[in-house]
Amino acid sequence: MLRKTIGVIGELLITFGVVALLYVVYTLWFTNAVADANANALRDRFELLVDMQEHPENYALRPAPAVPVEPEPEPEPEAEPTELAKPNFTKVDPFGLVYIPRLENDVWAEPLVSGVYYRALASGVGHYPTTEWPGEVGNFAIAGHRATNGEPFAYFEKLKTGDRVYVQTLDGWFEYELKLDKKIQEDEVWVLNDVPAGTGFAPGSKLITLTTCDPRWNSYQRWVWWGELVATYPLDQIPDEVVEVG
Repeated sequence: MLRKTIGVIGELLITFGVVALLYVVYTLWFTNAVADANANALRDRFELLVDMQEHPENYALRPAPAVPVEPEPEPEPEAEPTELAKPNFTKVDPFGLVYIPRLENDVWAEPLVSGVYYRALASGVGHYPTTEWPGEVGNFAIAGHRATNGEPFAYFEKLKTGDRVYVQTLDGWFEYELKLDKKIQEDEVWVLNDVPAGTGFAPGSKLITLTTCDPRWNSYQRWVWWGELVATYPLDQIPDEVVEVG
């Protein structure tokens, strides 16, 4: 009986070990592989949008041949709604790319998407929708994973005062200079204010906020960097540092 019991316990431990190993593989490799594929697709989509804006003549549509027009059917009466509309989080679209020379191996042409929900952050860097847009007065705030799901901010600790963050949108390029950082609790949303208290920025400043989890593999708090807009460029004028590093 004792031998049988030990055998069962041994089999359970082996099974547990296999499951744990599969979970580690899924977390460390599979989620990153999927996120990288998502990011590549979004990057290509945004670069196509840029090319369409800069060279519209290459995408001019030919007029469609005339076809007989059939009379439209009578509209059916609308059904009474049975539930409130739910947000559609099934599609993620890029509205920009982010470049951080200090983190060039991880944040280089990283897709910038709207939202900080799971699917958005598994596709690139997410924009807090309650904050401003790039280049606007106030606080343009973004978030990125530090571990798994693409982990663009994996080496967040490398950032230093004076580092540049470049944001490309269809409106042009925006260059921010990082000024200061702070580690906070996850519920301290004041860091997203137009002028976060205690940061020393003047009212009317054009700020950027970068947020991620800390420590990397534990994540019981958040790490925040703030920066300020120092230059803007037309869409077709790539900043010198982006050209040099890229």
